[in-house]
Amino acid sequence: MIRKLLVGLTGTPFTPVAIQRAIELSKRHQAAVTGIAVSNRMAAANVAPLAMVSQSAARKKRAERIELLERRVHESIDAFEAACREAGVRHDVVNASGDPIRTVCDHWRYHDALILGLRGLFDYGVFDEPQDALLQLIGSGVRPIIAVSQQFRSIDRVLIAYSGSLESAKAMKRFIQLSLWPDVTVRLVHFGGSERQGQRLLTDAQSYCREWGVEAETDRVAGSARNQLLIYAQRWNTDLVVLGNSARNVVSRRILGSTTYRVIRQSPLPLFLAH
Repeated sequence: MIRKLLVGLTGTPFTPVAIQRAIELSKRHQAAVTGIAVSNRMAAANVAPLAMVSQSAARKKRAERIELLERRVHESIDAFEAACREAGVRHDVVNASGDPIRTVCDHWRYHDALILGLRGLFDYGVFDEPQDALLQLIGSGVRPIIAVSQQFRSIDRVLIAYSGSLESAKAMKRFIQLSLWPDVTVRLVHFGGSERQGQRLLTDAQSYCREWGVEAETDRVAGSARNQLLIYAQRWNTDLVVLGNSARNVVSRRILGSTTYRVIRQSPLPLFLAH
């Protein structure tokens, strides 16, 4: 059950989908929605290297970047408020300045879930790689996060990547308990490991889902989740992938290529990220 949603208003190509998803869930669950837009003027003014241009050209470039940032923020807010009014959704807007990650964390404390773009969070040149902002939020403990893709899609088929770890179990339980889309087809998939262990884990997870009224399908894939998850998800026509990982693992294993890190960077599909 959800009662308050937080949605990132970033002005990227993902923003209209994030707004649409927030309104869809709000109407389904009678939840209030808070739109959050964060302007970081200092970061926007200092990202790109300006060493090879004159001071006047540098000032002009900074001014253009700041103006783009503020225009996108205001456009996002206007679009959010108009969409909420048309849908009859209770809503509020936070228009803040400063550090985007810290600001989102502060407001997430009083919301049930965060909805934002899979890539492009506050992406006005502030982050070298747009995915880094999403990873920083996960590392800060902000979850569950619904990370939307660039195209809106109906959520009918949900793949839960279940390794048997505490993190994947927490993600599975969080998704099942929230019942965001009650009538979806759920498939629990275990990657790698022995067939015997995989089947035991899937049977136990399936039994848990059944206690919550969800008849989940199961499947086991011999290859690793790191290499096979997205391939499998696309072949199964998945609409949403459920993933779990600890904040520590996502941050510390970036260089080593954790499954969650890789999926966040490469997935064309919406994600549900929880702990």
